[in-house]
Amino acid sequence: MKTAIIGLGYVGLPLSLQFARSGVTVLGLDIDPAKVEALNAGKHVYVEKPGSHKAHELLHTHYESKPLYLK
Repeated sequence: MKTAIIGLGYVGLPLSLQFARSGVTVLGLDIDPAKVEALNAGKHVYVEKPGSHKAHELLHTHYESKPLYLK
């Protein structure tokens, strides 16, 4: 199964990671190229909490980010 999440903010990013945890392939889209680049590099863009190393693993297995360009 595949899904796309538009907006990787405080709601979209945790939601997309939860989908990835359940084995869904996730495409995350965001208008902030710096955020997309950081996520693709496996970096966290928000404050890390205990156990967030699992999120790092998910970013490299079931997750892909792309910039979203709006006109």
